[in-house]
Amino acid sequence: MRHEPSQKRSSNKVEEILKAAEELLIELPIEEITTTIIAERAGVTRTSMYHFFPSKLDVFDALTERYHTTLRQKLLSFFDPRTNEEYHHAWAGVSGVYKDFFEKTPSAAILILGRKGAKQAIFGNDESEERLAEDIGNLMARHTNFTEIAKGNPPEPDFFQFVVRIMTSLFSAGVRKDGRISERTEEEARRATIAYIDARVNSDSS
Repeated sequence: MRHEPSQKRSSNKVEEILKAAEELLIELPIEEITTTIIAERAGVTRTSMYHFFPSKLDVFDALTERYHTTLRQKLLSFFDPRTNEEYHHAWAGVSGVYKDFFEKTPSAAILILGRKGAKQAIFGNDESEERLAEDIGNLMARHTNFTEIAKGNPPEPDFFQFVVRIMTSLFSAGVRKDGRISERTEEEARRATIAYIDARVNSDSS
């Protein structure tokens, strides 16, 4: 368990460490990144590094949680609380927010989706992903016609977690094959996730 900074000076060190890790993710394969290299890039001692992040996995865990928080904020901005949007259209928007975020944040794409040629995605933070998926489910329930069509039966807590995993898995496969999320990959992910949501709606409506 990493220590949380209690003073501004400590907080600045954490920021420098996370910034250094982001830069290194773009420059080096993840297996070549060590806590020593991160500390040197951040300009902090190894003692400071280990105080806040005992291992590089703790650094990546903190970065992943930060990326999910940013995604959550972007999704909150996407949904209009004044409308009750058709859920197909809303989910296509969610997919677009994800794609746009990963395109503009290459370190997040590398960390969460992987690199071109990689056999699998690099890193995941299940707890952080679960919270993000829960927020997406709440947004879909409040601001779309999803629950209305499903006869008012709210989705299970883990339902949108599966939907998000389908989307990120397909995005990851596209990145590992093409080095980016192509329009074709985005379309495939959108169709697959909407089909999964439709199956739930049709099941609950029958």
